[in-house]
Amino acid sequence: KPDKQLLKAAADAMVKDLDALKKTKTFYIMGFVDVSLKAGFFHQGILSLLSEVMVDRLESLRPHDLSKIALTWGQTSCKDDALVKSLCTAIRSNLPSFPKNRISYTVHGLSMLDCTDKSLLVDLVSAWATTGPEESIDVVHIICGLARLGALDASLCDQIAACSLQSVPHLNARSIARILWACSQSGCTHVEFLESLGRAASQKTAEFSAMDFCDISYAGAKLSLAPILGSCIPEAIVERVSDFTSTQLACMMYTVSRLSDNPGKYLAVLERAILPHVSTLTPLDLRMICLAWAKARTSDRNLMDALASQATEVIDSLDPSTINS
Repeated sequence: KPDKQLLKAAADAMVKDLDALKKTKTFYIMGFVDVSLKAGFFHQGILSLLSEVMVDRLESLRPHDLSKIALTWGQTSCKDDALVKSLCTAIRSNLPSFPKNRISYTVHGLSMLDCTDKSLLVDLVSAWATTGPEESIDVVHIICGLARLGALDASLCDQIAACSLQSVPHLNARSIARILWACSQSGCTHVEFLESLGRAASQKTAEFSAMDFCDISYAGAKLSLAPILGSCIPEAIVERVSDFTSTQLACMMYTVSRLSDNPGKYLAVLERAILPHVSTLTPLDLRMICLAWAKARTSDRNLMDALASQATEVIDSLDPSTINS
């Protein structure tokens, strides 16, 4: 693993000799940033200076190098507005020759840089969709990257889904959860893709984290995947009930009430688990629980009394929708 002290010494030396830094070849600059990432070393001063140096070079770089810069700088969390703007301009001018196998990594990098050029993202993804993914990670980068930036609408998601069906069996548990959640936010309507994701999720319940269950149960309910997930996900949640925080339990009550055709079977377990933690519930948690009861037409008296007591503690922070629920 690269030595952090050595990297710091190199960075300090570059800061002191700006003329030499400006003459440093792009290959070496990218190599230094990449090695810094691997070492977990981030010298913000040098990263800012390197960004300034790169801005002046972007228009002359090859598409492959532009893609690497998007991904590398995205991973550093060094969000330089001038760099991102110049990078987007350079990528757009190279769109006709942009390698398809680098587009997903480019979108992933731009998403981490909080890119606001949605038209560029759409053009990149449309070009990528003509051939589809080479690896399953491409689908994750594209869908989740666009979702993170608020650039994934139903039409675009359906377009991505249509060319990504063959990748679903190769997705890991976390990726399935993330993609399902992103699809639920976009309004995706590609039934075959969604059902394929649902079937894949049903086979990986033992691999999901608590957060994954939150994403999947919410998405499953919203995307009408109850016929596939309506039993296996609630059953897995009940089996792993001790893994959830109080807020996650409230979320589970809400989503299970919408995902299962027999929610009372599962709510009783979730209610017993959440009862000792009522004092930690937020106003939103209270609302989720009340909505779950309204949907399932059942409630636990002990938990209801405890919630009423907690509601009086946070009454000033409750919004009208929570009170009305």
